[in-house]
Amino acid sequence: MAKPRPLYALDHLFKHKRLPVLLVEGERAADAAQRVLPGWVVCTWSGGCKRLEKLDFSILEGRSVTLWPMPMSPEKRAMRKIARKIRGKCRILKLPENLEGGWDVADLIEEGADEDDVESFISEHAFNFEDADRRSDTSSKEAVEAYYDRERKEYLFKSSDGTWASYNRCTVQDSPQKHGVQFDCE
Repeated sequence: MAKPRPLYALDHLFKHKRLPVLLVEGERAADAAQRVLPGWVVCTWSGGCKRLEKLDFSILEGRSVTLWPMPMSPEKRAMRKIARKIRGKCRILKLPENLEGGWDVADLIEEGADEDDVESFISEHAFNFEDADRRSDTSSKEAVEAYYDRERKEYLFKSSDGTWASYNRCTVQDSPQKHGVQFDCE
């Protein structure tokens, strides 16, 4: 294949430019999700997590994109890298911690989920992704929800305006006058 590599289901992306996009890892997940989500364009990439730098994500710029990572660490990091590359509305799923290994949308469908179930799952677990490098005004906001990833030593926080950001270094201060926690991050 020539560099940069195209995304799997590129033809659907061109054909259905107004539909939201669900980006998953692996053809199995993409094909299963596309069968039950006719109102979405479901795509993936070839080559796994190690080939991200060789992929062309420019077709996703400006589109409404939801990223569905697998619960495993390399895949989570891969989706976060992709989220940083996409310009536009991007959401990423924060999957429940009790999921194992390579669990993905195909597994949810195999468990009996239909279109409504999958869309509900996405709605319940997706959050808007804003990378700290792309937004300077998120460096000091009141957090209404926060997570710390010990493996990556990275903070994810949701501000009161509903945006999410990721940071490597943060100081946490109680903010009793605002009934929350203040994150000052770099």
